[in-house]
Amino acid sequence: MSQSRHFRKAPLLTSFLLHVCERSLAAPGDRITEYEIGVQVFRRSKSFDPRQDNIVRSYARQLRKRLEEYYSTDGSSETLRILLPKGGYTPVFEKHWPQQLTPQLEALEDTQFTASETPIPASLDRGNKSAWLLWSGPLALFCSLLIFATTWRMLHTRQQQTANTVSPLHSLWSQIFSDRRDTFVIPSDIGFVIMQQANRRTFTLAEYLGWQAANHAPDNLAMSYLKDQSYTSILNLNFVSQLQRLPEASSERFLIRATRALRLEDLQESNAVLLGSNLSNPWAELFAPQLNFHFVNHPESDSYWVSNGAPAPGERSVYGDPTKSYRHQTYGVIAFLPNLSNNGHVLLIQGLDAAGTQAAVDLLLEDTESMNVLLAQAAGPDGAIKSFEVLVEATSIGFDSRAVNCHILAKRIYH
Repeated sequence: MSQSRHFRKAPLLTSFLLHVCERSLAAPGDRITEYEIGVQVFRRSKSFDPRQDNIVRSYARQLRKRLEEYYSTDGSSETLRILLPKGGYTPVFEKHWPQQLTPQLEALEDTQFTASETPIPASLDRGNKSAWLLWSGPLALFCSLLIFATTWRMLHTRQQQTANTVSPLHSLWSQIFSDRRDTFVIPSDIGFVIMQQANRRTFTLAEYLGWQAANHAPDNLAMSYLKDQSYTSILNLNFVSQLQRLPEASSERFLIRATRALRLEDLQESNAVLLGSNLSNPWAELFAPQLNFHFVNHPESDSYWVSNGAPAPGERSVYGDPTKSYRHQTYGVIAFLPNLSNNGHVLLIQGLDAAGTQAAVDLLLEDTESMNVLLAQAAGPDGAIKSFEVLVEATSIGFDSRAVNCHILAKRIYH
C-alpha cells in the first residue's frame, strides 16, 4: 500500500495510517485522540491545541479519500481493508471479498453443502464433527488476523527503513528550519507591484526602503497609502500555512515578517524564505548576483520574462510568453542559496506571474519524487544540500492563475 501511487508521494498520510493501526492493535479499545496524532505524527509541540490547528482533521479527510481511491483501484483485490470512520481516528479492519471471487463464492453456495455443512473427513466420528464445526469460525478469523498482521508488519518495517534513511527533501527543510537560528518567512508585497505598474517603472530596494509617506496631497493620496502598507496574496498565505505544517518547522523559530518590516541584519543572521520575484519582493534583489535565472521586469510596456545568464546546450536565453492568452506557458524559479553572511540559508520561491509562483510551490511541496531526485544530486558527502537553482515550467490556464503540467525545465547545482 505504501508504495502505491496513492501513498508513495504522501509520507505524512502513510505515517498517519501506520500510527493509528499500530495503536489500535497494541491497545484495542483505547481512544486515539486528535492531540496524540498531532504530537506523535505531525511533530506538534506539547502545547498543540486542536481547536486552533486543524491539521489532524485535514489530513484525516485526505486519508479517508486516499483509502477509498486505493481500494477502488490498486487495492481492489485485497481481502482485508482498513477503514477510518468519520468522527474518530480508530481504524476498522473489514473483510472484503474481491469482485472477481464473487462467482466462485456463489458457485460454492450452489454445491451440495453449505457453510454449516462443510465436508468432514470420514475418519472423524460423529463426536468430533461438532468440534470441527466449533473451530472452523475461529480458524477463519485467525487466518484473517494473520493476513493483516503480515501486511501491517511489512508496512511497519518499510516505515522504519524510511525513518532510518533521511530523504533529501527532509535534509533541505532541516537546513532551512534550524534549531540554531530563526527562519524568517517573507511574503511578497502586492502593493509594491501596484506601485510599479501605476508608475510604469521599476523601483529598487533602496527606493523601497526610503519611501516616506510625507506627501498627502489628494492626487498622491493613493500612492502615499500604498507606500505605507503591505499587502500579500492568498497564494502566499496558503504557502506560509503549508510551511508551518512541515514536521521540520519549529514553531519557536518560525517567524513571519512583512517585507516592509524586514531588516538587513535579518538576512545576515538568520535563515529566510523569500516569496516572489524582485517585482513583488524587493529583497530578492540582494541575491540576484548569485543567480543564473533572472526576472526582467518592464512595467512601462507590460512585458516580463526570465533571462538565462549562461544557457546550457538545448536551453534558451529568454523564457516568457508575450501573448498572455487564456492558456500560456509560465515560469518559476526555486533557488537555495547562502544567506548574506554565509552562515545560514535562503530559499527563494519566484514566479513570472502568480501561476509561475504556484508552479514553483507545487513542485516544492507536492512533487516530492522530482525534488528528491534533484536534491539527491545536490547532496554532499555528509548529506547537506548544496546551493542550487531550478527553472520550473508550467501551463497557466484561465485568468485565476491555475498552473498545470509543472516540471523542471533547467537546473544549476553549485559546488
